[in-house]
Amino acid sequence: MTFRHPLRNEWDAVADQFTAMARKHGREGVMARVMIDIMPGFLTALERERDKGTSPQQMFDAIAAAAGMMIENVIEHHPTSPPRQALQRMFSLIERNALPKLQAKKPAIILPEGYEG
Repeated sequence: MTFRHPLRNEWDAVADQFTAMARKHGREGVMARVMIDIMPGFLTALERERDKGTSPQQMFDAIAAAAGMMIENVIEHHPTSPPRQALQRMFSLIERNALPKLQAKKPAIILPEGYEG
């Protein structure tokens, strides 16, 4: 039987909020639309690899590689600053938004209006 990842439950609980935000212009709308595109596939990958018994280290490496490819692509093709500076900004955003959630063990989904950028 397929494992239903807890993050899927969190996503299901906020999916309507993302759908509403996706209609907006600007940063919130873009973030919501990208999350709507990415989250279903990400959740499917998490569940599939859990069912296959993929080791945590292999899963971490796989997700880090995929995230790295996305980060590299957006820095290269949508430049807002020199690459090193853009990468540092990305690391700063990740640390500022993800670290408190990891430390507090809060739900993993970051809503765009709560995103500090």
